[in-house]
Amino acid sequence: MEGVISVVDHDAPIDLIHYVAARARLDSAIAAWNHRATTTRAPPS
Repeated sequence: MEGVISVVDHDAPIDLIHYVAARARLDSAIAAWNHRATTTRAPPS
């Protein structure tokens, strides 16, 4: 069991989990920003 824990703690899986989580937050932030930009844009006059 210690071997599995050490692999998860000190190798790529944790980095991959952090990357996926950060990417998901970034994507949701971009989507929210784009939605806000499209809904608050002044109508053409």
